[in-house]
Amino acid sequence: MIATPTTNPPIRPSNVEIPEPRISRFLFANTLLAPLWAVIRIYLGYEWLTAGWGKLTNPAGVWVGEKAGAAVTGFLTGALQKTDGAHPDVQGYSAWFFQNVALPNAALFSYLVTFGEIAVGLALIVGLFTGIAAFFGGFLSAMFLFAGTVSTNPLMFVLATLIVLAWRTAGYWGLDRFALPLHVHDGDGQDPPKAGYPSRGDRFDGELPVVVDVTPRRLQEFRVSPGERVTWSFGQQRGEATADATGALRIPGVELDLEWQVLEILRVDAAM
Repeated sequence: MIATPTTNPPIRPSNVEIPEPRISRFLFANTLLAPLWAVIRIYLGYEWLTAGWGKLTNPAGVWVGEKAGAAVTGFLTGALQKTDGAHPDVQGYSAWFFQNVALPNAALFSYLVTFGEIAVGLALIVGLFTGIAAFFGGFLSAMFLFAGTVSTNPLMFVLATLIVLAWRTAGYWGLDRFALPLHVHDGDGQDPPKAGYPSRGDRFDGELPVVVDVTPRRLQEFRVSPGERVTWSFGQQRGEATADATGALRIPGVELDLEWQVLEILRVDAAM
């Protein structure tokens, strides 16, 4: 049988999730490598913390205090001397930013650099918001590179980029390992626009508890097979759930109120 070709292209779904390659999952999402990422993370954090602490405690006070901005002014003035030649160390767009934005606000940038380095260093050392801290660390390294300063910045930029990719396991041996509990957030908000609206802004005006279905994502090593059953607990609530044909797990009917509580999921075999 010969199939007749058609001029109409095949219909493809518009929302397709591309699976992550196994090598990528092993390098960046497998907790077996968590000790290695912890070492890299702590080393990078130490480098940033010592750099920021040195600026904060500088005896001349050229980073913070009355003379804040003096060091930044000298640094950027030197960077602007590297804009000549066919292949200058400092490109024109960087020079424009330094000349028109950074130099007029040298004192502000001095504080931002000092306390930014300290904050990035502390967050990386304790493993808190690891991916975010590594991103801003890489941003600082890039800014120094744009100013024509090499030193250890290329290495620190590469390590920061790798930690951003491995954010799931880089903070596993740190404070990021502890999952955030669930609750109903009830802030100040505003009045509902009209009757029947349960919330406006971050304020909740509806009845408690709120019943929601929870679909856990990025479970790292806790992967369930299609059709596998699990048990779950959330405070005094208990129940069972079954993974669908794709292995996605949905916990139905979880009651949330204003109290923080942790959702725990166990395989049926482990719960027996």
